[in-house]
Amino acid sequence: MPDEFRIKNFKEIIISGTKDRKYQYPPLQLKLSDYPDFGSHDRYEYHSGRFLFMKPVEIDLYSVPEKNSQTEVYLGIDIGSTSTKAVLLDFRKKVIAGLYTRTSGQPLQAVQLIFEAIRDLEQKKQICFIISGAGTTGSGRKFTGRIIGADVIPTK
Repeated sequence: MPDEFRIKNFKEIIISGTKDRKYQYPPLQLKLSDYPDFGSHDRYEYHSGRFLFMKPVEIDLYSVPEKNSQTEVYLGIDIGSTSTKAVLLDFRKKVIAGLYTRTSGQPLQAVQLIFEAIRDLEQKKQICFIISGAGTTGSGRKFTGRIIGADVIPTK
């Protein structure tokens, strides 16, 4: 093969540079409504001493009740096959805390873990939650709802 056709350097066969992307439509922007701020005051993970094989519960605290106070809350639990989420709301529908863990094929243990994490939150922040109502959603809503005595178990 003649030398003029030989590749002397790998850069000879690589096309470098970036092309400007052209979009048919402008990027989406939220203009017609206010999107809530989901920033939390405090965030930590709760690791159970009882369920060592379960993943930790991620706890996001959005509103901190006063120390040594009793706060009336409503509990919502969404239990699915892969994740379990819970929320504590005050009587004004203000989110106090959000909790998330993996169900790991163990719905009963996942719900027990959520309750352990709520108790841990009470102890860490020196507060007491009085659960005035509860609801469950998700594929495990009926099972979980019966166990915790939920007031609301919507059927989709």
